[in-house]
Amino acid sequence: MQQYKDWIIGVIIEPARTFGEIYENKPVGPAIITYIIALILSSLASSVLDPGIAATIGASEVLGMITDAAMSLGIGVIGAFLIHLTARFMFGGKGLFWNFFTCYLFTATPLILAAPILIVFSLFGLTGYFAGAVLSIMVVIWLLALLVIAIRESYSLTTWSGIAVIVILIVIAIVIIFTLISIFMALI
Repeated sequence: MQQYKDWIIGVIIEPARTFGEIYENKPVGPAIITYIIALILSSLASSVLDPGIAATIGASEVLGMITDAAMSLGIGVIGAFLIHLTARFMFGGKGLFWNFFTCYLFTATPLILAAPILIVFSLFGLTGYFAGAVLSIMVVIWLLALLVIAIRESYSLTTWSGIAVIVILIVIAIVIIFTLISIFMALI
């Protein structure tokens, strides 16, 4: 349990060293638990920020959040695999998939910290919502930075190569989305 706490704190304050340690130990179970908890808390915080949803949160909504988190885990496996392929074959990275996957899941750790803060911000009306939006942007940047560090540490790449892996996959995703939209629009 102490090592798990050290990993959670380490991802926040010393990510490079911590991702190296996570890569070596490959704690898939704790990584999955961390990822699911982070997504559920993030989903709960988003629900609280929407007054229409916050008033109706019940058992079915919580079950939906858990289901969404589980589905996100499946999508995360696909995303991590695409990152793995790109890092290995386009940039010559030397890492292994499951080792990287554990690091990938631990990159969601800041969501655990951000969710309660967003909920507190929601108590302050419009000012709180604005502060929550700013915090959300900062968390997204933090998550991307952690992902770059996880790629760098897992595949022995440079920071710029880690950034390039993410940029390439974002561009591919945008192209696929616009292609699908174009096909859909052509059918209408």
